[in-house]
Amino acid sequence: MKFKSKQTEIEYAGVKVLRVGQHFAHDTFTRVREYTSGTVSGVGAANQLVVNYGNASGPVSFSVCMDFDTPDKAFEELLARQEHTDAHQKGELVLNTGSVRTVQQVGCTRCEGVISFPGRGVRLTVSYEFCG
Repeated sequence: MKFKSKQTEIEYAGVKVLRVGQHFAHDTFTRVREYTSGTVSGVGAANQLVVNYGNASGPVSFSVCMDFDTPDKAFEELLARQEHTDAHQKGELVLNTGSVRTVQQVGCTRCEGVISFPGRGVRLTVSYEFCG
């Protein structure tokens, strides 16, 4: 299943990997936020103290799909995207949707491409996973 992006754009290391009008592939987009909050026992305190060290991190994963006229064009797009992630294994992930824009320093942990042939067409699905 694929869903058309109506206002969301995703940029990684200066390159748009999802533009408005392109499609999310599959049925999930995952973004987890983890924080370095915890509790410590205070001497003589009735309750533990909550501390936060100000670090936020978490993985992001999603897939993008594009349709092409020929397998060669799909393969060319896949190689260009993987060449970009090869050259930028660390970078800035920018998520834009509506009036919200987030920027996160991440590492690319996976970039997988699958070329399929639904009906009479050619489809490229590129799955990204980031940590940071």
